[in-house]
Amino acid sequence: MNCKIHQINVARGISRLHAILNADSSSDIILGQEPPFYQVGSQRSLLSIDGNAVYGTVAHAAWNCFLPTTNPSPVLPPRVCIYTRRSSHFMFTPLYNISRHTDLCFLRVEGQTDQASPPFLIINAYIGAPSEPNHALPTLSSLILPPLPLLLAGDFNRYH
Repeated sequence: MNCKIHQINVARGISRLHAILNADSSSDIILGQEPPFYQVGSQRSLLSIDGNAVYGTVAHAAWNCFLPTTNPSPVLPPRVCIYTRRSSHFMFTPLYNISRHTDLCFLRVEGQTDQASPPFLIINAYIGAPSEPNHALPTLSSLILPPLPLLLAGDFNRYH
């Protein structure tokens, strides 16, 4: 069985990302670059009557969203995300132990037990300008990866 993957830079557009998630009926995975990242709610706090802000990106009932870290920050927002279709025939495992860089997202993909698909690794990367203080290329080039077939995709900003 083939795994269908789409990639798009949504340029922080909330409505653009909603449209993509609503319209796509064939992909198993959507690799997003520059997703919108904003306050999506608040959680209760004993220290503040207003609670603590909770940040995230677009949620959708048909998709799971994986960000580069389990606790993203608005100070250094993630510039990549991976959406996986909930009804897909594949199993998806985010790999947070490879790197905590906010511009690199790692996902292991494998067929369910009745399929003979070998597992593979996806890296969704956003490579900004070399002058940026949090440039992802040095981290990407020094990674120690599991021995799996690899799909490296993303926005590499070749114009910088």
